[in-house]
Amino acid sequence: MTVGLFEGKFLPFHNGHLFSIIKVSQIVDKLYVILNFNRKRDLYECTKSNCKEIFPENRLSWLYHELKYYKNIKISAIEDFDDIYDYEKMLPQHIKLFGNTLTHIFSCEQNDIYQKLYPNAKLYILDKFINISSSQIRENQFNYWDQIPNIVKSYFVKKVLITGTKGTGKTILARNLAKYFNTKYIKDTNYLFYKKYKLLSPGLYDNIAMQHQLNIEKAIKQSNKFLFIDTDAIITQYNLGRKYNGLMSANIDRIIDLQEFDLIIGLSPEMIKDDQENALNDTAYLFQLYTNFYKKKNIVTIEGDNYHDRFIKSINIIKSII
Repeated sequence: MTVGLFEGKFLPFHNGHLFSIIKVSQIVDKLYVILNFNRKRDLYECTKSNCKEIFPENRLSWLYHELKYYKNIKISAIEDFDDIYDYEKMLPQHIKLFGNTLTHIFSCEQNDIYQKLYPNAKLYILDKFINISSSQIRENQFNYWDQIPNIVKSYFVKKVLITGTKGTGKTILARNLAKYFNTKYIKDTNYLFYKKYKLLSPGLYDNIAMQHQLNIEKAIKQSNKFLFIDTDAIITQYNLGRKYNGLMSANIDRIIDLQEFDLIIGLSPEMIKDDQENALNDTAYLFQLYTNFYKKKNIVTIEGDNYHDRFIKSINIIKSII
């Protein structure tokens, strides 16, 4: 029986890894794919590249997702606790997994340590089927978007929240931005629930916030680089308090804590066309309350009373975060 080893940090996992693994899995009867990780070192590599932290749990789930149909592949993870990489110290963990059964070792680079530790196994240096590296992807995921499996892409999709008071054109802007960037957008779940139920009881506001969060998690898996989101749980919480004399929901607060956005665009109230001065003053006051909610989130305010101008301004801001 032939037994092979293919290991790496997979920081992140990309198509070069994927097709190399598929190729070598056809050479041996059993292939061990090992994720080697060290949380401190991996975080340093991500931070150095200005990349969001890529946790080993994510990488392991990506391997399982992409390789689940290959019955001769066994996936595992080994944690290296030393600050300096020392393969020999990790050897006992390797032996625990596959003993002395290795006949083939597959690597993308020459490493004498393999022949020292596994003298009975033959080392195969692989040609890169796809010329890409994890370090390149960490530097800029969008430059190498086509070289990343879809399950990995969803981790790097940038979430852009469009917020503001009623009538400022949030839905129109979110929809148009999604068309421009050829991706998905999430509709205002507050409005969808109101349209269905007409009168919202306090408990329905919890459902609104939870459904909105679920919609985001679903849409992000189908998004192309960006996901545009029309309103969020902060607005749902505010609408609840405004409707029911300051009532607040602890469940919605928890959802607010879970929310993470790469960019928040706040639309100022000039877009609202209303002849009543009191209504405009009320809208300006509400907008100030909204922006106070988002101060810790670094909201970017878009002003003006022209849809196209706001659209162009938003595109330029979004491109600046790539």
